[in-house]
Amino acid sequence: HDFAGLKRYAVNAIMISVAFSLVVGLLVSCLCRTFLVWMNTPADIIDDAFAYLFVIFLGIPVVMLYNVLFGIIRSMGDSRTPVLYLVVASLINVALDLLLIVVFHTGVEGAAIATLLSRVAAVAGITALLQWLMSDLNNRITFGVVRDVRRDAFEKLQILPLSYIDSHPTGEIVSRVIADVDQFADGL
Repeated sequence: HDFAGLKRYAVNAIMISVAFSLVVGLLVSCLCRTFLVWMNTPADIIDDAFAYLFVIFLGIPVVMLYNVLFGIIRSMGDSRTPVLYLVVASLINVALDLLLIVVFHTGVEGAAIATLLSRVAAVAGITALLQWLMSDLNNRITFGVVRDVRRDAFEKLQILPLSYIDSHPTGEIVSRVIADVDQFADGL
């Protein structure tokens, strides 16, 4: 497994998608009313359509990040977790819709804000999961390397000449190996 390559790919994908989506999000947000006019949106709903789309378009970077992060999780062989996060985000969206529209009377802007906030919650959750997975993977790799180094050191100790072992106290040799391997492990 190429851990460094995976990390590099993930960071590059995230950076490129966020940069691209910021440009696109700002551009379409600024042109939102123009698009609605070009589509001959009826005058009685154009203000509500603009209010909704403006918020949704500003949230394009969140949606892009959401999709990239879910893609990373799926590429690691886990297709169930993104679906679970999607279900939770949908439930959050419904709850926020009810709160913002029914309780606070925010109308279509409230619906757009609820959608955006539910996606932000999903991104925060999947980011936390990815950080935990990367930490876990790093710990597993470190543990494997240290285990291999300890095994190799023990094999080397067993083939040391008796004259070396006789001239050095056993505890000194063992503590030296342990200290060196621990210092190596700390560097990983």
